[in-house]
Amino acid sequence: IVINEKIDVIGKPEISITKLAQGIPLEFKITSAIIPEIKLGDYKTISKEVLSNQKDIDPITDKEIEDAILKIRRSRTEHDHNHGEMTEDEHNKLIDSNLPELNDDFVKSLGQFENVEEFKKKVREMLEIDKKDQAREKRRISISDQLIEKTTIDIPEILVESESRRIEAQFEEDIARMGIKIDDYLKHAKKTIGDIRKEWRPHAEKKAKLQLILNEIAKIEKLYPETKDIEDE
Repeated sequence: IVINEKIDVIGKPEISITKLAQGIPLEFKITSAIIPEIKLGDYKTISKEVLSNQKDIDPITDKEIEDAILKIRRSRTEHDHNHGEMTEDEHNKLIDSNLPELNDDFVKSLGQFENVEEFKKKVREMLEIDKKDQAREKRRISISDQLIEKTTIDIPEILVESESRRIEAQFEEDIARMGIKIDDYLKHAKKTIGDIRKEWRPHAEKKAKLQLILNEIAKIEKLYPETKDIEDE
């Protein structure tokens, strides 16, 4: 039915039997959410304006390189020493007092550098890549926010629920990675999972709306993956 009638359905349908008796045809009802009507904002103008207003990335400073190297030295110290129970201030003081000297032997211990100069050059390159990635992400967020603001959609609840479940799963995974049980977190935060879900809802609605917008743009611009790419995936 979906294929023949060219219906853009979303998610799993709800199916109910309306008539089931011996000797007469089966009757049933299928209810499904569908892709809503989308009144797109002028995405080409929005993206051109954002891209035309982008600023050049600031060059990496010596201070940024020094700070990045300090973090690496501190992380190596934390890895090599078990400091037991102590306050954060005591922990930081102990870390700083045991920092490895920045010399050729230290950078060689990291596994891929011959000397300090080569190490500093690589740190600069990585910082530059990170700055470019941050600038690109900032542009994407700016374009996305304006698209959401200037596009009219009646978002199906099923999409919001799907995004909410995805956010909740990621949240629980992040909490578990920190070694904290979700019940303990909620108790400490003095919140219920219902409270947290209410806080997530605006974000879930925003993500659901953006997904519909991107799908619509892909349809208009005929942006489809190659068959081989789909098969490979």
